[in-house]
Amino acid sequence: MERQGKIPEERAAHAAIALPAGVRFVAHEFAREQVCGSCNERRRPTHMTQEHFPGIDFSYIESDKDKHFQKYEESGEHGKVVELRALEFLKWLLARPESRIAVVAHCSIIRFKLLALTEGQPKAMRNSLDPWRHFDNCEMRGYTLVGTSWQKLIDERIHNLLHSKEDSSE
Repeated sequence: MERQGKIPEERAAHAAIALPAGVRFVAHEFAREQVCGSCNERRRPTHMTQEHFPGIDFSYIESDKDKHFQKYEESGEHGKVVELRALEFLKWLLARPESRIAVVAHCSIIRFKLLALTEGQPKAMRNSLDPWRHFDNCEMRGYTLVGTSWQKLIDERIHNLLHSKEDSSE
């Protein structure tokens, strides 16, 4: 489905608008790309994005301005910070009532989520999630996270990261 933008001659494809009723789209601050000191990973102000995507729930975006980018613009977002954010996002996902959820994000944040889950796990589990396998553009991969063991694993990993000495400057 194409939608005419507010700027003359601008068209944007928004296939998500054509999905059946009952499908919910949520924008979440924790699902964003890693902020690098040398690249521009700033998001647009939320009010501008809402104009172009009126069917998306933006209630999980903390502020209109990109405060997260401003915080890490100079130094970049270190691995420990990204991993903690990824784990908090996984906790949020596990608490959702839906049984099937599609997460759309840049590959590095998905990789951090997978690495966080595989840390210290048996080789078979690490190989099945394979966080280092290359992501193709617009690739969809399926993962199943069921049971309370995932929540425990995530909580333990968060605890270990918060109490580790590495990256203590963050």
